[in-house]
Amino acid sequence: MCNCLLAGVFEIHRPEHWHQLCTRFPHVATRVHGTWALPGPNAARHAALLALANQHAAIGSVDTHLCPKWSLIAAEIDAIHLSWAGFITAEGFVFTQGESTSMLRYWDRETTMWLADCFGDPTPTAASGSFDGAIDARTDPGRLANDKRTITEMLGRDI
Repeated sequence: MCNCLLAGVFEIHRPEHWHQLCTRFPHVATRVHGTWALPGPNAARHAALLALANQHAAIGSVDTHLCPKWSLIAAEIDAIHLSWAGFITAEGFVFTQGESTSMLRYWDRETTMWLADCFGDPTPTAASGSFDGAIDARTDPGRLANDKRTITEMLGRDI
């Protein structure tokens, strides 16, 4: 088993990392997702794919279809990072180990999904560029208060 948890961020670089997340924080799917190439209403459309040896985009039967239980994950992990390698190898890949099957779908790109606010207090940086009338947020109390209020609201924190 890979140690995919670094500094509160679970890293997904391969299909088995997604499966590890699903088995560590399991949520058993209660219905077939008709848009997936798992058994269900679209199975007939995937007959040719099922006939190919060593393919990992369709499967004929599933004992237990696992998805991640996000509320359990959020209690222990700050974020999930899907790397480019993870996106390229795991998106649409049906992974079966033992009696459980998982498949990462619809993440669209490399991304980090933050589940916890772990960013600390907002700190302004120096003004970029120089022009007449530039306001340095680090030294202007009105600008500093406004920026902190705006960022605090964006993070969903209490003011």
